[in-house]
Amino acid sequence: MTLGCAWRAWAGRLPGAELKPYITYWGVDQANLPYRVVCYTAAWIDLLAPFALNAIGLVIAVVDGRWMMAELYRWLYYPIALAIVAATALDLTPRAKRSTQYEGAERAWFYVGIWTVVPSQLAGWAAWRLGGWLQMEAGQLAWVRFAVFYAVASVILVLGARGILPRTDRYHLEEAAPADTELSAAPTEQS
Repeated sequence: MTLGCAWRAWAGRLPGAELKPYITYWGVDQANLPYRVVCYTAAWIDLLAPFALNAIGLVIAVVDGRWMMAELYRWLYYPIALAIVAATALDLTPRAKRSTQYEGAERAWFYVGIWTVVPSQLAGWAAWRLGGWLQMEAGQLAWVRFAVFYAVASVILVLGARGILPRTDRYHLEEAAPADTELSAAPTEQS
């Protein structure tokens, strides 16, 4: 897998590794490239499936006192992944749509997802490690992990939705701009 990704990046066939940016103006309606659709669909699966399963598992641990992450991954990982693939097939997955017309806003939501998922997962893991070090009992540790995970996710989600975090600002086609003029003064940096 790593060698395959490295080879595709070297060939300029991974998002962000293109020899020149594919999207140079926000709002232009052009066909999305197949490798971008596949890569962003996989990225959304990698972001949302573990986050959703950990969020569900923490709720179950707090409400019922059972830690059942292994079962949740076994039962729900592939249905969540298939739901994301189905959303892509229905042209609903941001950055994996058939057109790049709304890329300026979809890019922002992708980074909101990254900003939300990574720190909240890391905070939940750190709470678990700290709880073990402090020799917390299982029920108390479940509550601490729940509170830390959801607090971090909530704060970062709000910051990202407001466009405060890096790469979460949204660019839209200006309503009154003719089709042949330059679009908004958006940066041409792409990833």
